[in-house]
Amino acid sequence: MDFSYLDDWIEEGTGAGEIEEIGDGYRNIWVAAEVVNDTLLPAALATMGQARELADQIGVHAYGLLFGEGVEPLATPLIAYGADKVLVVDDPVFAGYQPEVYVIAMAELVEQYRPEIVLMPASVLGNDLAPRLAQRLN
Repeated sequence: MDFSYLDDWIEEGTGAGEIEEIGDGYRNIWVAAEVVNDTLLPAALATMGQARELADQIGVHAYGLLFGEGVEPLATPLIAYGADKVLVVDDPVFAGYQPEVYVIAMAELVEQYRPEIVLMPASVLGNDLAPRLAQRLN
């Protein structure tokens, strides 16, 4: 998958200053938010809130990640819960959770943008995707 269009998004900053490069990665926390029936799960919002608190404590940015079809309007609640920005990957291929498709996409994004921390809600998607992603990224 080609995520090169995200380069400009990452480089834009957040209004709170530029993302600082530290070592091999960028200083930010990502939250993979789960969407079911066109609605964010409460666990996704809770995870975003926790990411905001952690980001403030360690001085980094918090980003939400939304995968799906027609999910762009769901970025607003993530921002309300503390996201500095929300990355929206709006594509029909992400309309339903397909483990291998999600793992490939997430792994490519993590390898390219090197977030410091990736959080996932304690949900069906998070419990399935987190170990798969960890294994793929070693």
